[in-house]
Amino acid sequence: MCETLSLPYRPAVPLPITIVSDIVCPWCFIGHRRLGDALARLPELETAVDWRPYQLHPYVPREGVSFDEHYQRKFGGNIDALRDRMQDAGQSAGIDFQFDLIERVPNTLAAHTVIDWAPAGETRTAVVERLFEAYFLEGKDVGDSEVLASLASEAGLERTDVAERLARDDDRERIAAEADTIRRGGITGVPFFLIGDRYPIVGAQSPDTIVQVIERVLSMSAAT
Repeated sequence: MCETLSLPYRPAVPLPITIVSDIVCPWCFIGHRRLGDALARLPELETAVDWRPYQLHPYVPREGVSFDEHYQRKFGGNIDALRDRMQDAGQSAGIDFQFDLIERVPNTLAAHTVIDWAPAGETRTAVVERLFEAYFLEGKDVGDSEVLASLASEAGLERTDVAERLARDDDRERIAAEADTIRRGGITGVPFFLIGDRYPIVGAQSPDTIVQVIERVLSMSAAT
């Protein structure tokens, strides 16, 4: 059981936390879990968590590409060593990556539209969590429309509605434009967290670091 902490200042409204991430980014999954650990230490804090799109591999075609070939081209060298390093990092956040199950790197634009269709808050976070788990723990193709519709229904969305909207390519261009704007705005790596609309955290920082940033933001709010 983690140690719970007292708030230096209790805001009148939920603290906004914006997360920019991609569901095929292992560090984003780790960062998500570490944020959860940090917030568990601050049980009195109300938050409003939201997710914004980022594509690590926007050039990947809709049908995806071979996982092993993609990472061999991207990083070269010993892919097994890279997997081992990520495995160790994941275990520090309670994630047992199953890289051997992953056959393809998908284009994640469709997945980001599904995330955007989910109501902001707990449901949207549940969709993101389910997509992370499906890809990294179960090796599912999260670029496939049928898979996405099924996973979305498991997280609380209506399967038929999601499938129909994916078939029509609803909001695809809008989400692609938003992801491009985010990248051109200076965010070139994920995960990226914006705490309280004012303080950024870059990368999958430790729960201790995240707690310190939150406390700093709350203290700054109390002083204004």
